Amino acid sequence: RTASTHHGAYCASSYALVLQFREVYHSTPGRRVANISVEGQTVIENFDILRENGNDKKTTITRRIDGINPAASGDKNAIDFTLKATRDNADVSAFVVLCTAGSDACAQQAAVAQVQREEAQAAAAEKAKAEAEAQKVAWQGRYGVTYTSRTRGGIISQVTGSYKTSIWVTPEGAVAHLRWENVFCDAAFGPGAVPEEMAFLGHSCNSESQQWGPMTLIDRGRKKGLGLRTTFNGREITVKFNKEVNAEGGVSVPPKDIPLDLAGVTMGKTVGETQQNVLAAFEPADAASAFKEVQLKNGLFRYDFESAVQGGDRKPEERFFIFSVNKGTAASAVALVRRWSPAEDSRPAYETLMGAVEDKYGAPTGPYIIGDRYTTEFDVGRVWDFGPDGFKRDKRCAGKSQRIFAVPGMRTLIRGLNNRTPRIATKLGCGWSIEMLYGIRADASPLKVMQFAVINHAAGVLDTWQRETANIPGQIARIQTAYAQKAQQSEARKAVKPKL
Repeated sequence: RTASTHHGAYCASSYALVLQFREVYHSTPGRRVANISVEGQTVIENFDILRENGNDKKTTITRRIDGINPAASGDKNAIDFTLKATRDNADVSAFVVLCTAGSDACAQQAAVAQVQREEAQAAAAEKAKAEAEAQKVAWQGRYGVTYTSRTRGGIISQVTGSYKTSIWVTPEGAVAHLRWENVFCDAAFGPGAVPEEMAFLGHSCNSESQQWGPMTLIDRGRKKGLGLRTTFNGREITVKFNKEVNAEGGVSVPPKDIPLDLAGVTMGKTVGETQQNVLAAFEPADAASAFKEVQLKNGLFRYDFESAVQGGDRKPEERFFIFSVNKGTAASAVALVRRWSPAEDSRPAYETLMGAVEDKYGAPTGPYIIGDRYTTEFDVGRVWDFGPDGFKRDKRCAGKSQRIFAVPGMRTLIRGLNNRTPRIATKLGCGWSIEMLYGIRADASPLKVMQFAVINHAAGVLDTWQRETANIPGQIARIQTAYAQKAQQSEARKAVKPKL
């Protein structure tokens, strides 16, 4: 065995090492033997505890080594000693380091040792605090539920937990948005390092026909997510939530060696920067108001641009749509969509288009398929999906759709498939995507309208998190107020005496 003890460099060559031994296992001498070295020099050879104490297992043997110079070997601020067994395992019960210099030097060393102990304690406390904070961060994020149902035709439909049944866990506390048997309500919980510490603060779920009990968050394991346990009309229920968004998410690397421009227009970090890039490449139809701001039904924002040059079918040749989670030119740009409607003599054939886009973006991740296995599937475009690390994926990104962007004219683009309209959306766990839609090809006819899109999935995740958690304390306060009012109403009803 090897050990070292730090002492402070004040009493060079003025230390003593006291070693104590006691045999608690063997009963006869010669069964445990070791050589003892201090600062690289052997000081005791063939040390046998039972031989030294006359085979008395109750007796403790003490050996003292004086005149130790810590600088003689290894770390000059540490006394190094080694017990090397020649039989069985070497063992020492206790050791003490003594300063054998004058009282002033020893006092100075003691003061230094005290400072070192205090520094070590402070470092340990800081480490514990950092670990507790890391534990809090590990639980922070959005947790959602997916309900699955079947129609008579066998089609499976899913409702993700993004905005219907979800829990948002933040440093200020947690807010649950619940949907249960056609009830939409909210619940609030206090802050905590783990789910069990997040105290229930109230909910807004009770009504005349539905009574919910207090709610508890439970730990299902970080890979599995959270659970919410409560009672509904006297029946115990547990809702399982899976983690969908990390609080520290929203970080991705742009694709490597792949141009992200659409006809020379690059999506900037902000809406305003992207607008400037569009204006630098194309003249607007309305110079006074080049971009039209539209707030979508799901609360997102779209900025529409039409070029001055007319294309085919009396449509602008170039239309651009910039999407963001938040409002204004300072908001992060999440998706840039280009709708190209060339004049009749400029419409490309399918083979020409495919050759050009693959020359620019490389081989796609896969085709853009709409429809499902219960109906006919249609190839209407191509997709290039990239992971958060910036490398192209071999398969389509399978993350759940988080934010869906309504692009005008999508049904017109995909002719004859009004009930199978493709969607532009940010997806969880994805990095960037490039999408191209050309609709359903009609033999060798030139393509009339084509659509291209660049999507920064991670930016959508980050902006959504920041937007939805911007006022968690305010949400908690409103839920608590509603909970207290419902409780007062319930008590008031109990006091009403029936007229019989």
